[in-house]
Amino acid sequence: MDNKEKQVQIPLKTFIGLLALTDDLINGYDNIDIDKVKEFYKVLNNKLDAMLKREIYTKYKTAPTEEEREEARQKYLEKIGINKDFRWWKNGKNSLGYYRTWSFTRLWKF
Repeated sequence: MDNKEKQVQIPLKTFIGLLALTDDLINGYDNIDIDKVKEFYKVLNNKLDAMLKREIYTKYKTAPTEEEREEARQKYLEKIGINKDFRWWKNGKNSLGYYRTWSFTRLWKF
């Protein structure tokens, strides 16, 4: 694996805004717009969340053992917000024992 530092892409508007905010903080300005700070935080937090999802997904696809792949898959599904009742297992059943045949079949047991 590379020891190179990873690069992150963010929107240009966010980058320029962060530079302006940093400049304001360094110069000690008191009129910092809290709403802008919250907006930057939200954008950066969403970016971090997307990066974590991608890392977990990559581990799911490249893990050397079946157990590690399944663990990473479950973490990924949890991270993207898929309810455990809607997760399908290798034997064709989900955790409640319902067979996967249709998107609404979680109500029916075959």
